Amino acid sequence: MHEALHVMHYRQIQHALNFTGGNKSRAYEYLKEHGYTQEFLKIFFEGAGDRQIFHFNPDREHVYIMKYDHEAISEAIREYQMFLKPQ
Repeated sequence: MHEALHVMHYRQIQHALNFTGGNKSRAYEYLKEHGYTQEFLKIFFEGAGDRQIFHFNPDREHVYIMKYDHEAISEAIREYQMFLKPQ
């Protein structure tokens, strides 16, 4: 589940980069306009205004996952445990 969250986050960034022709500053603005928080964007981008560069910060991503995605991880574990119970 943990790795799936990394992949999901990366795909969101990659979608924005593809949509903007690889322009990192435009991808940043695209994501911002579509409701992504500054906290999320700081995981992948560094810079100011139209001078954004791609800068992946795994430590920030792990903090973000623990803060916002922890419940999704817990739910996945509960579902997995239900399937393991003898019938």
